[in-house]
Amino acid sequence: MSRDCAVSVIVPVYNVEKYIRWCLDSLIGQTCSDIEIIVVNDGSTDSSGKIVEEAAGRDARIRVITKPNGGLSSSRNAGIEHSRGRYLAFVDGDDWVEPNFVEDMLQAAQEQQADICICNMKYVNEDGSCRKRTPHIALPYTADRTKALSDMFNGDKFKFHTPNKLYRRNLFMDSGIRFPEGKLYEDAYTTYQVFAKAERFVYLPEDLYYYRQQRSGSILASTFSKRRYDIYGALMAMEKDVVKGSPELWNPFDHCVVINILSLANYLLPVYRTMDPSDLQEFRDRTNQLERTLLHSKVSSNPMIPRTEKVRYHLLNRNLRLYLGILGKLKK
Repeated sequence: MSRDCAVSVIVPVYNVEKYIRWCLDSLIGQTCSDIEIIVVNDGSTDSSGKIVEEAAGRDARIRVITKPNGGLSSSRNAGIEHSRGRYLAFVDGDDWVEPNFVEDMLQAAQEQQADICICNMKYVNEDGSCRKRTPHIALPYTADRTKALSDMFNGDKFKFHTPNKLYRRNLFMDSGIRFPEGKLYEDAYTTYQVFAKAERFVYLPEDLYYYRQQRSGSILASTFSKRRYDIYGALMAMEKDVVKGSPELWNPFDHCVVINILSLANYLLPVYRTMDPSDLQEFRDRTNQLERTLLHSKVSSNPMIPRTEKVRYHLLNRNLRLYLGILGKLKK
């Protein structure tokens, strides 16, 4: 059994042989040495398992858990159960972090007595080149629970991503919060619950986490699937658990709903012309149900929703095919 440490870094790994050395090297080189690196090999069928075992042979801080394939949530949950750090960080096996990722986050959390620390995340392409960076924390500051939830819903400073955050371990252990297995958008289902248990948050403007988007073979790089409707279930859970009864969260949460409706429609772009009409109708029906259930105020009068998003939202509601056709031409 490993000794207690300051931070447990949990790294889910599944068929990421192209990236996992990059990821582990960034963790082995952390300026804070008081860490354990829990690598969860989720039934990889490529050489990922061999690579992480070799890394563990070079650095005693790396512990490898090998399990049958169960998905990202299952891997993160296994890492939580085996963790012994006072804080938890999550780094996906195809991402990487700056050398001062742990040190800066831990120092800020301790100095501010914060339950959660959040840093900026850079979105990168498969080859590691940077994409346009949004959202963005501009200045360091602290926040209470309501402010942090509002910022997450509004999405201009950070989003639901589990990585790019440092958490007190007891937020998970005392509450029993775990990632939902068998769901897409596991971050959306989980992060808001952890935020609702925390009291104090600290934001860092440094770019410390690099998030690789749309890599070939990833779940979210695939074409439209009905599993993407899982985000609607997550939004309804958020409303029920933390938004209902909190009027100060209504406007940012409504913005969150609009953002996710527009985002989900984007996944229809490559396939909507060949989709069965009943599938397009299902998209409209599910979206209409979400809107009736969750939107607390009129989108047009919500000051947190940018004008361009309002226009897109209303066009999508009026004519989905026309919206997709215009969006497709704009993206060319």
